[in-house]
Amino acid sequence: MKKEDILKLFEKEPFVFQRFPWKYATNKKFIKEAFVIDSRALDYASPDLKKDKEFVLELINETPWVIQYADDTLKNDKEVALAAVKFDGQTLIYVGKNLKSNKEVVMAAVKGSGFALKYASDSMRKDKEIIMEAVKNLPEALKYIHQSLKNDPDILNIKKLRSLK
Repeated sequence: MKKEDILKLFEKEPFVFQRFPWKYATNKKFIKEAFVIDSRALDYASPDLKKDKEFVLELINETPWVIQYADDTLKNDKEVALAAVKFDGQTLIYVGKNLKSNKEVVMAAVKGSGFALKYASDSMRKDKEIIMEAVKNLPEALKYIHQSLKNDPDILNIKKLRSLK
């Protein structure tokens, strides 16, 4: 089957890609063309392409959610994680566990989406600077703060100020 035929089928039903020759899963150009049709194309790519930092960063710069299909080594790569969360903070859900405790990564995420606080580590959900940024972006982010801060005077003050608006 020709590449063009596969792309047409992929456009109609992305899961048909799983049944096609491996040579397409290892072909960057083909995966990029399929990616234009459906951003899940990286999910069908070869393990080597999922580990290709330059390639994955290129795709993340178009659609940050593609990080969910990247190899775990890239999900744990700070540069890759920052590229995704700066584009869409909620992609923090897919970054590696250690990076969910990295203040720079989490701060970039909550600046983009206060909702990202939900996916941060406990230590970051206790960090008042992170919390302030998240709440500035999304007041409802207060519901994602760590339980230990629910009665903190600074947090109570934020809640009080919010109720006055």
